[in-house]
Order: sequence, then structure tokens, then C-alpha cells
Amino acid sequence: MLYNESQIDREITKLFNNNKNVNTLLKISVINGKIRGISPVEIEFKYPITAIVGENGSGKSTILALVSCAFHNNTKFCPQNRVRMNTKKPRFYYTYGDFFTFSKDEIGISGVEIRSDYLSRDGIKQDTRKKKRSGKWNDYNRRPKRAVSYLGINRILPPSESSPHRHYCRNFTSANLNMDQLQQLRESMSSVLGRNYSDIELMKYKSYHLFEAKRNNLTYTGFNMGAGENAVLGLILEILSAGEGALIVVDEIELGLHTQAQIRLIEELKKLCQKYKCQIICSTHSKEILQQLPPSARVFLKRSDDHDTEIIPNISAEYAFGKLSGENSHEVNVFVEDEFGKSFLEGLLSMDIRNRIEITPIGSDQVVLRHMADHYREGKDAFISFLDGDKRSEKSEAIKKLSILLECRYRKGFDNEKFNAFMDKRLHYLPEEKWPERVVIDGVLRAKDFRELESDWDINSTNDIKRILESALTAGKHKEFYEMAKSVSLSKDRVVSDLMKFYKKLYPHVKTEIENAIKAVLNESMK
Repeated sequence: MLYNESQIDREITKLFNNNKNVNTLLKISVINGKIRGISPVEIEFKYPITAIVGENGSGKSTILALVSCAFHNNTKFCPQNRVRMNTKKPRFYYTYGDFFTFSKDEIGISGVEIRSDYLSRDGIKQDTRKKKRSGKWNDYNRRPKRAVSYLGINRILPPSESSPHRHYCRNFTSANLNMDQLQQLRESMSSVLGRNYSDIELMKYKSYHLFEAKRNNLTYTGFNMGAGENAVLGLILEILSAGEGALIVVDEIELGLHTQAQIRLIEELKKLCQKYKCQIICSTHSKEILQQLPPSARVFLKRSDDHDTEIIPNISAEYAFGKLSGENSHEVNVFVEDEFGKSFLEGLLSMDIRNRIEITPIGSDQVVLRHMADHYREGKDAFISFLDGDKRSEKSEAIKKLSILLECRYRKGFDNEKFNAFMDKRLHYLPEEKWPERVVIDGVLRAKDFRELESDWDINSTNDIKRILESALTAGKHKEFYEMAKSVSLSKDRVVSDLMKFYKKLYPHVKTEIENAIKAVLNESMK
């Protein structure tokens, strides 16, 4: 699904990239040694919310732990999961020992260097944490200062299943949140869960807390809330309590929430990032969570056969969860940049070709190249890619980039000329030197007879058809069909389908060229 950037996306991205007052985390890297098998690794953060996805064992939890230990909290805020560790003198910050525990038979962490890049008042700075063999980590107090809270999967444990909560059930009293916090809790809960909460209260006893809610004139506490209600309240309260500019780290952010609530949660978190200037880094197994975030906010972790972790940024949700499902009953994988690239091919190809291939939007031309290199390295030759035509002139550079991406991990018997010929056969471009939406609209505008479109859209004037097409071209790159759909009061999918059918009749040679390229790879896969 093509991501449609919203106004709030643009605003919070600009804020994220220019806010020098909160020590914004820009990158986390393991530059020496291994930690739970991860090395080397480098993840960049380009948006205030980052979602990390990957198979079990790919390193998601390890990355979240490294992120949580990147800063030293010197504020009065104490993360909720730290309060119970030492009631008399709680420690307000995290250390690696909070996340990495080893038995006597396991090999611990040693000879490791972990680097954080962050945006400070003095520009981009770096901090390196080191642990020598048989030594200790260097001084935690020297880390950059920032409030951090880690919310693990135990956050969804309901109070009814917590022995201390049940034991103290009659001892909880109001925690006296201020009016702004209470109002924000009510508004956020109503927005995420689609219910009208008239009141939200936080109750406390010693180090334990309990939520109380009121809606439809019914008052109930966390003992009788769903896991999703408790989880959302806990997350939002942590953002409010941590103060402006905090880093909130969340493991499996979708836990306890149904699909629509997951979608609304991300939209609400965007607003909170704008208001509180916070940064949220989470892991997820939810396709819906990924789809609600721009490509720059998505990171896919892939553990290779030699146990190295590959970082794949800007991945499409469709490709990420196709990889996780492990399902592939088709003969050839066809990679395109986005959803319209997929629609373009589906609109052109005959059914006997469509039945034998799987077309997958990847996210960008650079990410497509990464996956081509990945498939080649693993000996999975049944693939072909079609990048947008406006990148056609860069083909030779793209093939060079493929060899760089392989990082010398070629297959046995590698020959440079054969490699270039192999990739030349698998790297193709959609027609003309334009992005595909523009290609289709320009191509249709060159038609001499528009009666078929007039009939499909119930428009009686050729001039009106041309005006609608020409107006769509002013909407901006990749937004043309959204504008056209509004103009003709039809769904975008219907408009795409009608125009592709029209384009296909006008330019049969385009269908032939693309099908021949795919057939060549299909024929190879049958040998």
C-alpha cells in the first residue's frame, strides 16, 4: 500500500530533524564485538516513531535494549518498571544488566563497543559504551542526558493477575494527576479505543498503580479493564509523566489491541510526539502498525545463515510480512517500488503470467536493490525487478551498487561479467523516463478517441476527460490518482483499473516487452 504522507507527518519529521534540545537519538550501532549474536549493526532513526519488525530471534529485543541504555536519566521521572526494583532508593536509569542476564553456562558480553549518535545543542554528537573482556562497562554517568522509559510485554499483565494488586486492592488512593494530564488521558483513550471516556483516574499504593475509568455512567478499575485498555493507559501515562523530549521504548506495541485500535494508536502517538516532542521506538508483529508509518519509520531485521543481522530500512509492509510468513508458492518474485508499480504490472500482464508470479512492492529503488542482492547471495535466482522509469538512466550505477551491497559475499565461481549479465536480465524499468503515474496519464492524453473512458466514467465530454487528466498532473508526484479519484467521484482503485485498461489497448508493445522479460526468468526457473 502506497503511504500517503500527511500534514502531521511533515510537521513532526521537521521537528524531529531540527530539535536540538532533547538529545534526539539518530543512530545506534554495534561497532565491535557481538551482543546476543548481533554484529555489526547500524540502525538510523529518521522519524519520531520507529517500528522494528523481524522474525523471532532476529534481534528486535536486543536493539530495544541497546536503545534504552543509550541515555542517562537525570530527571525526577522514574520509569514505571523501575519503581519496584528498590523502593527506598529507585534508580531512574537503565543499565545493560537490566536487559542482559546470563547463566553460568552462557557466554556473557565482552569486547563490545556500542555507539549512539544523537542531535544535541552542539550539533550531532557520539557516545560510545565499551565493555572490555572480563571488565566493566565504562561510566554510565557520562552518557548523554535524557529521560528514557522501557515498556516490556509484561505491561499487559492485568491487575487481576498480579498478587500485590489483589492483596492491596482496597488500599489504592488517588495519585492526584494534574488537570492537563487527566484531560490528555481521557482524550487519548477515547481516540484510540473509540469510546467516550468521561473520566480517567490514576490510583496508587506504595509502588503499585491502578487505573480507574468512567464511561456510560459506569466506573471500573484496572481489575475489570481489558488488557488493551490497561496497556494504552500505561503507555500514554508514561509519555505524560516522562516530560517533554523523553524516549519511550515499547516491545510489541500492538499487544492487547484490535486492528482499528492499532491504527488509531499510531495516529494518536503522532499527535503526542508533536505535543511532547518525544521519540518512540518500538517492535511490532503488526502489518497495520507498519502501514500507519512512513517508509522512513520502518526497519526490518533479517538474520542471515551466517548469523549476521541485516538491517533493511524503508521496507514496505507487504514485503516485510511476506518475508515473515515464509509463504511463496509462485515461480518468480517480481519486485517493484510501490503499490502503483504493482497495479501497473497487474493491469498489463495476461492471466497466465499473473498466475505464475508474485508482485511485491518493496518501498524504494534502493531497497529493491538490497533485496536483489539478498536473493542472489542466497542462490534464489527466480526474481526480476521493475523500477520506476525515471531511474532508467541510472541502470549501470544500480548494477554497480548491487555488487557493493553484496560486500564480497558472492557465490562460488563468481565472474564479474556473468554477474553483470545476470543482473542486467533481472533489473528492468517501467516504460519511459518518468514515474509510472505520469507515464499512464501522459499516455492516455495522447489518445485520439476517449469514448471508452467517457462511458466508464459517465462523462459526455472529451474536453472534460482531458481537463480531469491534466488537472491530476498538477497534484504532485505519486498523488495524481488521488486527485483524479476526487474529480470523478470514484474510488482510486476504480480509476487506476479503468486507466490501465485504456493504456493497455493504446500501447500493446509495452505489455509485450514486460511479459518477455518475465518469461525469460520463468523459463530459467524451469530448467
